[in-house]
Amino acid sequence: MSNTWIYHERQKALLCGLHALNNLCQAEVFDQNFLRQIARQLDQQELAMLGAPSSPGYQARLQEGSYNVDPAGNFSIQVLTVALQQKYGL
Repeated sequence: MSNTWIYHERQKALLCGLHALNNLCQAEVFDQNFLRQIARQLDQQELAMLGAPSSPGYQARLQEGSYNVDPAGNFSIQVLTVALQQKYGL
């Protein structure tokens, strides 16, 4: 009989994306800080695509806040995708 086990993180707060990634990888590979850093990078890239900071689109996006992470810790699929690309080249 083998000693095979399955890694599983229980849900904490609203960090389901984080837990899903770690469960997929079968180890604690990602943490909240790493995913937040990616979210900030994506936010900056999105703002840069909107043009000048004085443009209406740029200002509207600032008012709306991040689409990549919310205060509760929900991360967008784009953040999860970039995390897998950075760690595993997927």
